Amino acid sequence: FYIFLDDNDQELLLKLKKNPQIQVFLKDQRLYDAWGSHLHSLGEEKKNLIAEEVMVRQELNFYVAFYLAKEQGVDWLLHMDLDELFYPNGYNLDEYFSSLQLNNVTSVTYLNYESISTQLESENIYLSSSYFKVNHFKNRHWFYTSAQKDFFKSNNWLKEKYFLYYQNGKSSISTYCKNITFYDVHSIVGDGNRKMGNHNYPIILHFPCARFSDFVKKYQRLGSFSDDWLGLPRTGDYIDPFHLHARNAFLHQ
Repeated sequence: FYIFLDDNDQELLLKLKKNPQIQVFLKDQRLYDAWGSHLHSLGEEKKNLIAEEVMVRQELNFYVAFYLAKEQGVDWLLHMDLDELFYPNGYNLDEYFSSLQLNNVTSVTYLNYESISTQLESENIYLSSSYFKVNHFKNRHWFYTSAQKDFFKSNNWLKEKYFLYYQNGKSSISTYCKNITFYDVHSIVGDGNRKMGNHNYPIILHFPCARFSDFVKKYQRLGSFSDDWLGLPRTGDYIDPFHLHARNAFLHQ
């Protein structure tokens, strides 16, 4: 595991260091130096956003981890946040990734399921709920059945734009790739060849702000971020403006 602590949480650092399978990176000069050799991979617009946008830092962190994994003999690298789990969905992971290799698949983007927390607080965020918003992606389109649309309309708490944070999954990539196209932290393509996951594949379980204390911490840390990301709105056809409303609530408290 290659874990990058963007907030330099010292308590978490000490816990992680106890596990020999985890390599921890702080946001310090050593990491900045490691970023240096990958800055050319960023567009000019992103280079100007390194300090203020965590997603740009995540992109640089991915490049650092990718080449380190390659050196250390790791075959596949999956990019996730600490509030996410990789759910195998019945697969044996050794067999699964070996089959991708045999079929010349170089990268896969997995569907994410967004959790619906049922507890105000919990000791373990991954136990905060067993309820998830299913990701309705198929044949490169987002869709809902008629029954699901009726359900949305009859429940005020669940809008048609029912994802609060993101809907476009997370990616794994073979370290044998020679060329990486990094569209964003969700979509990473290796050697121009990407397979899109489905409900029968492994999936990403996403636990955003699983506890109220995490919600508070998130928006205190993010502060005054912009409504747009690289010229596009942060909300969309399937993303609720909740993220922006939460930012405004914290800025005006």
